[in-house]
Amino acid sequence: MSTVIIESAINGGITRAEVNPHVPYTVDDVVRDAASTLDAGAAIVHFHLRQPDGGRINAYDALLADHVNAITEIRKRPSPLLWNTFPLGGDAQQRFRLFRDLSAQQSTRPDVGAYDIGSLNIVSYDAATKRVGSATTYINTFDDIRYFLSGFRELGLRPFLNIFEPGFIRTAQICLELGLLEEPLLLKFYFSDDYGLRPTAHSIETYLRLLDGIRHEWFGCYIGGDVLSVVPLFASMGGHVRVGLEDFDYAGPDPLSNASIVTRASAAIVAGGHEVATVEAARQLLALEQ
Repeated sequence: MSTVIIESAINGGITRAEVNPHVPYTVDDVVRDAASTLDAGAAIVHFHLRQPDGGRINAYDALLADHVNAITEIRKRPSPLLWNTFPLGGDAQQRFRLFRDLSAQQSTRPDVGAYDIGSLNIVSYDAATKRVGSATTYINTFDDIRYFLSGFRELGLRPFLNIFEPGFIRTAQICLELGLLEEPLLLKFYFSDDYGLRPTAHSIETYLRLLDGIRHEWFGCYIGGDVLSVVPLFASMGGHVRVGLEDFDYAGPDPLSNASIVTRASAAIVAGGHEVATVEAARQLLALEQ
């Protein structure tokens, strides 16, 4: 029997209130979902903060203030481990600023950091019609990666390494050799139908072979797909799971809330003969500071 951590990624760019009214946007929304997903079994909550209509908060001071308010309110009761987003756009210093400023006070310091340690092409493709719906290149230079990882070391935050395709593992190995990282590595395998690998046993085996000899903990994610369909696979192969409305909209006649998604993931983990990690168990597994 293994212990499986559930991360609830409660909001982001994929799901909007027009298709699923349960998606949280504001400070009050995020505080509510952090509590409800913790009660449902999530040990980690990842969140963004938005305007009431779902738009981005462009003024940095307002964005920081909302993060301070949200984290402060969440931690007034038993709290999951928390990590905030890093904004898109701008240089590495601007994107890292939120982690640095929140870490200035212990009361608002994130429990963990994260960064996308590589670049990739994101292509939406319809094989039936042989048409490309959209294509973009997401760029993270090695200098940017070094800046983020050096910053996390300075702040004492262990970072999740967001892995979108196998080449990112090589970058992680280089950073480990350079002393920018230490074992166990904390990895998120972002599976997708539009880039990288699809969520199959073969894909997971590919990543795990590349990590042979390196102590690590990994999470399975499915961007744009129903991760609940592969939670049993991730757990059976020794992984943890990330679920939530950031990655899939769970729309339809009876749209799911983040708490409902976590409840279903928890049930699948237990049905597979595993146990769902408490916050303290997750902290120990991920080698996080108290």
